[in-house]
Amino acid sequence: MLGQRLLDEVVEVDIVAALNRIQYGISVPVAYSVATRCWILSASSLLATVVSKRLSIRDLRQRTSYFGRPWVWCALQDYGGNRGFEGYLKNVTVAPIEALNSPNSSMSGFGLTMEGQEGNEIIYNIFLDQAWSSSPLNNSSYVSSWVGRRYRILKLPVTVQRAWSILSNTAYNNTDPNTQATVKSILELAPALTGLTNRTGHHPTTIFYDTSSSIVAPLKLMVEASKKHPTLKSEWLHPDAVSAASQPLLTILCDLDTLLWTNDNFLLSNWIKAARSWAASSNDSQYADYLEYNADGTVIRLASDQRAVVGIWKTVG
Repeated sequence: MLGQRLLDEVVEVDIVAALNRIQYGISVPVAYSVATRCWILSASSLLATVVSKRLSIRDLRQRTSYFGRPWVWCALQDYGGNRGFEGYLKNVTVAPIEALNSPNSSMSGFGLTMEGQEGNEIIYNIFLDQAWSSSPLNNSSYVSSWVGRRYRILKLPVTVQRAWSILSNTAYNNTDPNTQATVKSILELAPALTGLTNRTGHHPTTIFYDTSSSIVAPLKLMVEASKKHPTLKSEWLHPDAVSAASQPLLTILCDLDTLLWTNDNFLLSNWIKAARSWAASSNDSQYADYLEYNADGTVIRLASDQRAVVGIWKTVG
């Protein structure tokens, strides 16, 4: 039972959380689907019975209403950790503002539910900047200023701006409604003699743009610019530059860590103790260990060996 999930087109939560509803006296109709081996939960029933203060909806489908409940417009970029060039600048600028300004909107914020951060950083940047603007950002002017911040060269070659202009109007202008995710490289798939290319749907390998004009052309422009400005290739790769750029953030993190250390609510020991207390009534040590595992993973998870590793440095109280 614990391995099953509550699923429909809106709701996706662990069944353990659903079972805990009993503690609050909440009765929500559910049904079991033999075909999908999933528990099916009515979204409207759930939202109608859960107290709003206990509910936080992370929307992955850019809807405009959740029966009046507060919800967060989330961008799911690089779905599945896919690394292909892909994005839709207009979707993360115009669409959330339209949802925010729609009649009777209960949208309460912007959020990222990314499953990969190794590429397409311009999509993350513009979306997070959009959260601070009440009107949609101008994509072309944003790309131009973003390129200037990215390379930090006083006399940036015009070919660099031209390269990113091409990318923003092709690879980052995906208007294909059938594209469900960022393009997946065939190198990430299980070896096979056939069926690797031109996949569509869940993890597509079909490239929705012409690579010669969309990718190869900008790359040639960047190579041309780097011959005249070698720093385009080396500035962000030099260890000293990386160290210097990261120092302000590290200072802020250390100060924040010291500040949180003064608040009992942020002590790791209290966090773990509270998680294990949920199993106190059943006196089930195995269940308590499971709850502690999930509590650790909520803080930070390093999945190299599928173990939860806590990332709070000093707050071990």
